[in-house]
Amino acid sequence: MIEQIKELSITEDIITPWSVQIANSDGIDYNKLLEKIGMSRINADLVKKFENVTGKAAHYFFRREILIAHRDFDKCLDLYAEKKPFYLYTGICPAESLHLGHFIQFYISKWLQDVFDIPVIIQITDDEKILWNDLKPDVLPKLVKETVKNLIAFNFNPAKTFIFSNFNYMGQTPEYYRNVIRVRKSVTYGQIKNTFGFTDSDPIGKIVFPSLQLVPALSTSFPEIFGNEKVQPIIVSGLDQEPYIRLMHEISQKLDFPTPISIHSIFFPALHGVRTKMSTSDVNTAIFLSDTAKQIKTKINKHAFSGGRVTVEEHREFGGDTNVDVSYHLLKFFQSNDDELEKIRSTYSSGELLSGEIKKHAFECIQEIVATHQETKKTITDDIIDQFVKPKNMK
Repeated sequence: MIEQIKELSITEDIITPWSVQIANSDGIDYNKLLEKIGMSRINADLVKKFENVTGKAAHYFFRREILIAHRDFDKCLDLYAEKKPFYLYTGICPAESLHLGHFIQFYISKWLQDVFDIPVIIQITDDEKILWNDLKPDVLPKLVKETVKNLIAFNFNPAKTFIFSNFNYMGQTPEYYRNVIRVRKSVTYGQIKNTFGFTDSDPIGKIVFPSLQLVPALSTSFPEIFGNEKVQPIIVSGLDQEPYIRLMHEISQKLDFPTPISIHSIFFPALHGVRTKMSTSDVNTAIFLSDTAKQIKTKINKHAFSGGRVTVEEHREFGGDTNVDVSYHLLKFFQSNDDELEKIRSTYSSGELLSGEIKKHAFECIQEIVATHQETKKTITDDIIDQFVKPKNMK
């Protein structure tokens, strides 16, 4: 039986698929979290195996512990070495623009697609948008299209990527709905209620919604892509989505499907501090891929929590605290040059580099990434979209 995780609590931390609140000013204690949910930490041996099997250098996300946890990722490497098939599954709730936290999720997915040359399936949960927000269904097509364009701008391989929304795909493929029913029959109301913390006052749509988020981990849900073959899935997500994966492990075993492999990143902080997760709901503490250079600069300068001292004199003497400085954390995610990142860390910690200067570094780094994404998105036509939203054989 899946244990109750309505609120994964470490001291007073609250982590669910819809909310992340951290009690400690230094951020989350990942060792305690992983022990609590029974996941393995990515270690040096696993990274070495990755490099030996793939013949490729590990991404700096491994070195910096941005990719921090996994479930059976070594099995994925064994499949690759044996030339056996597997596919990547991830998803997103539709929005007019993605933020930097989303960027990490899909950047990792694109990188893994390149490394392993595997199919990628991306689910857009437009039904979730209705259930958890006060929206009417007729506004969703525009949101879904913008989301698709944002996803394509990551330069996924069109021959090996399928992007679908629940509303659009549910009625098109009988096999998909059959698997929805199989999942719903395999899990009890008590499991769903305890796993996700639903109450008796929640609409029944929320109760059954997890079954739709779990079904893409069953490869036969996509007969155009995999036929009737039961192919191994690997899921990419933040740790807040782990309750779905644990539930899917149990369901997959009941249905005689491969249990999902997963790999997880740390939480991407909101601008106001490392104790929270960046969210679409707060425009002042999130940087969006649609933001202008001026907006990004203003947000970082005005809202990015600083680890600097109150006065310049104190900062020169005692230095800045990179544990809580959000600009430094932005650079940890996006500054790919290890030497440059270490130079920024050491000079900021010593007091040589001031708060305004580290914010300038963060702005320049982020703006380059956002501008590149925006330019790519401008080139995406309806014909290009069709290449991604129509299912095809990707084996």
